[in-house]
Amino acid sequence: MADHADDEVSLNSNELEFPPLRAGVTMASMRDQNISSIQHDSGFLSPQMSFKKRMQMRKSVAIFDDKGIQEGYSSVPLIELDVLPRGGISFETKAVGRIQFGIPPETIKDSMQLGMDVPRVYIVPVERFCREQGPSLGVNLAEFEFPAYFTYFVRQLRCTLVVDSPLAETEIRSVFGETLLGPAHFRDHRAPLENVDEDFDPSFPKERRPNFYKELGQFRANEKT
Repeated sequence: MADHADDEVSLNSNELEFPPLRAGVTMASMRDQNISSIQHDSGFLSPQMSFKKRMQMRKSVAIFDDKGIQEGYSSVPLIELDVLPRGGISFETKAVGRIQFGIPPETIKDSMQLGMDVPRVYIVPVERFCREQGPSLGVNLAEFEFPAYFTYFVRQLRCTLVVDSPLAETEIRSVFGETLLGPAHFRDHRAPLENVDEDFDPSFPKERRPNFYKELGQFRANEKT
């Protein structure tokens, strides 16, 4: 595994800040590497001191003062993270197999090309679109439709999306309903609409408009009312 000794980690009494993970970097390698920059009010810690040794110093950070907490943290296994080329982080678990955080466009191609199983569980980011200036500005970070359809229709398996709120669940269900079945107002059997004015230029003849209700009926012939 490559040594990333040039990465910096800053430490103060309230928080630990790690540099962004890169492909092939595990938390274990970051933990054991030497720290090149340390900030501490007491000046007690040495820049050459390893991360592991600092964690053994009970007075360096208040949360580690309790022995039970120390033992609890040390018992948590470290998981190797795979940073995908298009974005997102994938990791293997014993319980449900691969889990992926972030779903950029065409993300399952990364898993296939890297020889990894395509995940069945995806964690949807709170920010579903990239808001940072640069070439990725506006990119959808929650492109969940294709992974879900691939898992369900091709692999004949269920796909699980983990979201942060009931509102996010409602919005995602609404998107799935429209992308899979079409707009709700074109599949309402009680008050069907053939089309809507906002979809057409005013100069386009109404008699030439398609009947979306009948067209979508071809895709939902067995749908229960």
